[in-house]
Amino acid sequence: MEEQAKQIYEAPYVLLAHNATVDPVFQYANKKGLELFEMNWDEFTQLHSKYSAEPQNRKERERLLNEVLLKGYADNYSGVRISKTGRRFFIKAATVWNILDDNNEKIGQAALFRLKFPNY
Repeated sequence: MEEQAKQIYEAPYVLLAHNATVDPVFQYANKKGLELFEMNWDEFTQLHSKYSAEPQNRKERERLLNEVLLKGYADNYSGVRISKTGRRFFIKAATVWNILDDNNEKIGQAALFRLKFPNY
């Protein structure tokens, strides 16, 4: 299990997850995700996920998360996000899905995407 966690952390794709609170907070980012957002673990896991998007892009982000909530997932999502230093980057072809517990209750949402287009 430890080896699998290490492989995911060091994978060539971005994997992110936030919890299911009213104002979700990120709970996980692999190494590529932390690099992309230009944050360390402690900073990232205190970030409310809405702040990963600039104010003008938050309605689109919210629409995506609501779609995932209803359908269970979304494929091929694209959108602009922003790093800690204000650098914009474009997410393309992301898959976003609900994270469920053993009782099939939603406990968060996760996203996976590759860095084909890291600059906006």
